[in-house]
Order: sequence, then C-alpha cells, then structure tokens
Amino acid sequence: MKKNLLLLVFLFFVSFAASAQLADNSAEATFQYSRQSLKIFPNPATEYFQLTDRSRSVAQINIYSIVGKKMKTFQAVDGKKYNLNNFPKGLYLVQLIGHDNKTISTQRLNVRKP
Repeated sequence: MKKNLLLLVFLFFVSFAASAQLADNSAEATFQYSRQSLKIFPNPATEYFQLTDRSRSVAQINIYSIVGKKMKTFQAVDGKKYNLNNFPKGLYLVQLIGHDNKTISTQRLNVRKP
C-alpha cells in the first residue's frame, strides 16, 4: 500500500514537471517565431527604414539614441517607410512595442548619411 502511494506521488510529480517543461518550450518557441518574423530593413539605412511584421504584433516603434535618449515615436503601419532624414548618422536602438504595451524586441539600426 505504501509503495503504491509513493509510486503514485512520484508519477504525479514526474508528469507535472514534464507538462511544465512542455508548456515552457511551447511559449519559448512562439516568442522565437515572433522575433524572427520582425525585421528592420534596410540596415544600414540612409533616409528611411521599414518593418516586416508578418504577425502584425507591433503597435508602436520607439527610436532611441545609443545613450538612451528617445528620439522619435512612430505608430506601426504595415508597409510604411519611416523617415530618418532628421537623424544624424550613428547607431540607434529600435524598440518594437506590442498592442499590450510590452516590448517585443529591441534591434539596432545604423543610420548613414551620403
């Protein structure tokens, strides 16, 4: 009786741990997929950049200087060219914000001037 109870408890914990690991892997795979579907191009950019967002998960785009100063905020629109004419050459951080106001991804953008 005691052995059966111990076996039952052991199996419960093993199945619980396995299901938790499976759920964690599933969430990680979904997150990696969404990050891979987001691409900023051209990079380096001269006058503009565009965003590829196959999952349409981005609501807002924030541009920061390399020292952390917010330079510009754009509302994300599929296929739009985001103007960089007023940006001096340099390295910028592009923060992609989802519809839930959480950061989805932060990517680097190199701005070059002709």
